[in-house]
Amino acid sequence: MKTLRIIGSLLIGGLAGGLGARYGMHVAQGVPWSGGQKLALLLLPAVWLLAVLAHELGHVLLGQLNGFRFRWLAVGPFM
Repeated sequence: MKTLRIIGSLLIGGLAGGLGARYGMHVAQGVPWSGGQKLALLLLPAVWLLAVLAHELGHVLLGQLNGFRFRWLAVGPFM
């Protein structure tokens, strides 16, 4: 059953990726990017790191509530 789910996920992901690669650029051709879109693209790595930090802090909080000791936290290249 687990193998079937993995194969199904790979097929669906492959189909979505293939369709995106084939048709995605045709939709966006000739459309200039707005200033907000450019800013969002530049801020994406920082926002991603903040999202991962929030996720990992959730692990720390729940671990401490269950008696675990917090020793270190790593998010991307930061420790």
